[in-house]
Amino acid sequence: YVSVTLQPGATGKDTSLEGANPTTNYGSEVTGEVAQTAFGAGPFRTLFEFDTSAWTDRDWVYSAAFTLVKGGLGATDTDVFIRRITRQDWTEAAATWNTINGSTAWTALGGDYTTLNQTTATWLSTDLTRTFTLTDMMKDSVITGKLGILIMCQSEASGSQAITFKTSENATAADRPML
Repeated sequence: YVSVTLQPGATGKDTSLEGANPTTNYGSEVTGEVAQTAFGAGPFRTLFEFDTSAWTDRDWVYSAAFTLVKGGLGATDTDVFIRRITRQDWTEAAATWNTINGSTAWTALGGDYTTLNQTTATWLSTDLTRTFTLTDMMKDSVITGKLGILIMCQSEASGSQAITFKTSENATAADRPML
């Protein structure tokens, strides 16, 4: 077995999407967020993309883990879905709640995704890092050469669940998203 770590620097692809500010892009932020609708803001979702083109056979994938480092906000436990993005043409510098690139609409507001092989988890308020098992999602990504991930609250209704985590723009390389 060979272990490979994907942890892009500032060239990594990630951005948050916010329902309350549907035309705002967050691609240059050093933290991403998932949150329920609260106080006139949100919900927040965050997108990530990893280049998985080095894998040419899904049978070569034995396990895959996705790790995020807490970026500050997170006073309550937060229940999340980790879903595979079905749209590969979104851009970090222009994607918003409404669009993939500033002009072309998502099929569904807030990002196009599948629930097939999704992961559910609770990010405890005391967790400084959180690792999610995404083996089946990684196997699916071998077909496209990219693993697009969307993380969102399990319930986006009004509430106080929220967590921020460090993105690929973070100055500390070890704190960036890792697959």
